Amino acid sequence: SALSDFPALREAFFRDGYLVLRGLLGDGHLAPVRSSIDDYVGDIRAELEREGESALAPARPFAQNLIPLAKHIARYGRGWTEALATVAIHDLHRAPELLSVLKALLGEQVCGHKQFNLRPKLPGQELTTVPWHQDTAYYGAHTVVDTIITAWLPLVPVSAHNGCLQIVPGSRCRYWRRKIFATARNARSSPGFDHGDGARRCAADAQSAVASIPA
Repeated sequence: SALSDFPALREAFFRDGYLVLRGLLGDGHLAPVRSSIDDYVGDIRAELEREGESALAPARPFAQNLIPLAKHIARYGRGWTEALATVAIHDLHRAPELLSVLKALLGEQVCGHKQFNLRPKLPGQELTTVPWHQDTAYYGAHTVVDTIITAWLPLVPVSAHNGCLQIVPGSRCRYWRRKIFATARNARSSPGFDHGDGARRCAADAQSAVASIPA
């Protein structure tokens, strides 16, 4: 149901800077994305086998399909944005359920941004570990006047155990942190930010979305 019908939820969003929208998306939107990822993982496996890697473990179901390739997967990068710029991703961006939430929060005039990230994640993998940061640093100064909402969509169930998104509610209203680059890959908040300062873990199922203002 549209968030415009629930003023309290809208108020909470602009106060805390995020909402967890459980069960928002049906599997009809997510299954094609998973299939695209499976196809790409299959391409990686085929490439490794052509290069002589004959000892790869058998393929696994979607949620574990990177495990047999763990030793090699870093060479394919921390983000698969270009490789997975598929019709399925395009359609997911235009999902009516997602757009209805954005319109309820922003009004009828909603513009999409070209930026999206698709990050495969293995346990304990430093390459894909993202430090505490504020997304505004990536979008630039125009976020002072334009409200940009980030939608984080897990493709498998996520929890504190296997690694879910963490957010500090209301932090965008309390302070702005200068972005500095910890490594060639990662941007993080400037020193002085207390990582444990009221952080909440956004555990969610694979049909949920976390909408947040990238403060």
